[in-house]
Amino acid sequence: MIETMNALKLGILNGIIVFLLYLDLFLCYSIGRTLIKKDMNYLKGRDVIGSDIFSAGLCTLIGIASIPLLGPNIKEIQESCSAASDYFNIYHREPQMDLSQSVQRPPISQVQGRIEFHGVNFYYPSDPEQRLILNDLNITFEPGKKIALVGESGSGKSTAVNLIERLYDITGGKLLIDGIEIDKYDLEYLRSMIGYVHQEPVLFNRSIRENIIFGREEYLSSIGNIEELVKNACDESFSSEFINKLSEGLDYIVGIKGNKLSGGQKQRIAIARAILTKPKILILDEATSALDYLSEKEVQSALDNISLQNKTTMLHPLLNSKNINKTVSAKTRDITNISN
Repeated sequence: MIETMNALKLGILNGIIVFLLYLDLFLCYSIGRTLIKKDMNYLKGRDVIGSDIFSAGLCTLIGIASIPLLGPNIKEIQESCSAASDYFNIYHREPQMDLSQSVQRPPISQVQGRIEFHGVNFYYPSDPEQRLILNDLNITFEPGKKIALVGESGSGKSTAVNLIERLYDITGGKLLIDGIEIDKYDLEYLRSMIGYVHQEPVLFNRSIRENIIFGREEYLSSIGNIEELVKNACDESFSSEFINKLSEGLDYIVGIKGNKLSGGQKQRIAIARAILTKPKILILDEATSALDYLSEKEVQSALDNISLQNKTTMLHPLLNSKNINKTVSAKTRDITNISN
């Protein structure tokens, strides 16, 4: 039935195009005949002649014949308009956070990475019912330790991580980093202290070097030599093991979404990107849960190596035996359970 309807629509469209073609010829020659017969001086003071009529008819025919070619491009135009609409909505959006008091930038050498939740309450701003996701949460993450954050689905694990990154402001209580309330930190500086490794790393169709630097050239140049920082990050994340085997090395193009690399290789590049700025806090969001055994072992070795560098490391696993075993095997010093 659907194929019949599509065939009917195509037949109607073809019929309209053919009708317009013949209508063009009819109007062109009938009107042109009248113009020539009456010696109409429409063309810069001269009479209309037969070649003028032929040229006008041919141009109109080409225009009509090109109408079906617009079809394949309409979808692209619609998608472009939709993408542009999203861009302008984001561009003109005014942040709800008050950043007027967010100015503190303590020396990075003095930052330890101690995180404290004191009676923290939170509900998402988009929720009209203001249902509490976190209710009087009290947790302390000691600096330099590796902590596993576990709990049932919906218990607030991801929300707690988002608050540490200050993607949202808390609605009650206090959230402190090294004794300073999180909303007092300069936002860019705060996020430079935090490294984040997602379960599914996002890589761009650029070189490994560009994916690791990820638009932070200006900041990196202020803290050291960029090439040296990239090399150290690759060594610490064990990425150098496979990068050195590539003929292009750090200039190797990883493909769209990193499709030219294995899952373990992509994850190790994501780890190198996260530790490039030498963050004091490292958040691992199920960093090995989507990998096979061999890749998981390689990435876990890299994570263990990084966790020995006196960073406050927060693992964000699901509450199941597989992830808990990963946490124990990684010599986690503390397991914090969040539940409503």
